[in-house]
Amino acid sequence: MKLSIDQLRKVNPFYQILIAVLLSVIGIISSKIGLFDAKNDWNIVCYGLLCFVVANPILGILQSDSMKYLGLSVAGIFLFLLLFLFAGKFGCITRLSQTSLNQTIIVAFLVFYVVLSVISIMMKAFYKMTQ
Repeated sequence: MKLSIDQLRKVNPFYQILIAVLLSVIGIISSKIGLFDAKNDWNIVCYGLLCFVVANPILGILQSDSMKYLGLSVAGIFLFLLLFLFAGKFGCITRLSQTSLNQTIIVAFLVFYVVLSVISIMMKAFYKMTQ
């Protein structure tokens, strides 16, 4: 089955964040049952966040209303982080405060996300101006 541009324009960032959350939860469960040793649950959460941060601006270029899409994706990132911060607070995963490296990685991801989003919006605006 082939994806058309119209189908990609209808992608909601919450579907992307849901996929990132599911990947993170599957990774955490796999680590907890001993399939691999992650040493820290936030290592897995950072990989899920990376998937979202890379895919989101790329799909954002295709959206007809980029600003609405960007607002939803920012809300998605904060929901993603809040979900795992609360999971750490209630003991489901390792607390974020127990590792400083992951805090730095999350800040770097967010900066990378903002830069990619700004570049994608500028590219879209430039494309519209040249048409």
